[in-house]
Amino acid sequence: NAGADLFVNTRVTGLLKQDGVVIGVTTSATGMPEVYGKIVIAADGMYGTLKGIAKWEGLTRANQTFTGGISVVLTRVHDLEPDVIEFHCGAFTPKGSVLVWPRDAVSCVTYFTTLAEFEQVKNGDYLLSRKLKDSVPLRMEGCRHTADMGVRFPEIVKDGLILTGSAANWRG
Repeated sequence: NAGADLFVNTRVTGLLKQDGVVIGVTTSATGMPEVYGKIVIAADGMYGTLKGIAKWEGLTRANQTFTGGISVVLTRVHDLEPDVIEFHCGAFTPKGSVLVWPRDAVSCVTYFTTLAEFEQVKNGDYLLSRKLKDSVPLRMEGCRHTADMGVRFPEIVKDGLILTGSAANWRG
């Protein structure tokens, strides 16, 4: 309603530049092979880091490494603050770190290295265990992210281009 056009099932295949400034994109759509704009906002997620816009423009870190895990949507979670994203690490988790991203007062999205780690936290004696003890998974899926997820790339803005979200290696 504010004037943005959305094109579903359309893949960006390249950037259009004029004098080194990004002025648009090329696409996979036969009826719209080029799209021009004053600015391109790259929100292509982790794909951008692997082989999309961030990679094309050399904005990713040299030798970027990736790790995997599971994303678990939970309900019946205790003591969530809907506007607070929690990050548990160190002695507060069995290994690595756990992100708790509230959806409302009783449900959230969490990220664990393995399903066994989720069960260990849920049934363990960690600070997060109190919140998760009665939780029920609604959905689980594999996820992949950079090993340093949350540490924004050194450069996320170029002339005519802005990286955002996971495309900028940022969650939050």
